[in-house]
Amino acid sequence: NSARAIYLEKNRKAASKCRSKQKKQQEQLVETARVVERQNKMLKAEVELLRGDMRELMQLVGQHSHCPDARLRNYL
Repeated sequence: NSARAIYLEKNRKAASKCRSKQKKQQEQLVETARVVERQNKMLKAEVELLRGDMRELMQLVGQHSHCPDARLRNYL
């Protein structure tokens, strides 16, 4: 009976430790997901800004389509 009580106590401690470890891992995953979502949102905003800049530059290049520069003609 005493050996069984010791076994059950060890088992309870091990189960508690396991649940605690799983909970900590889950919390870390949730935090990692939040960080990655924030980074993704910031990167998407940066992509949109860069696309806007690229459109402006392409319009500027288009305004010089009549220029005699060979490099510009090759680009267009």
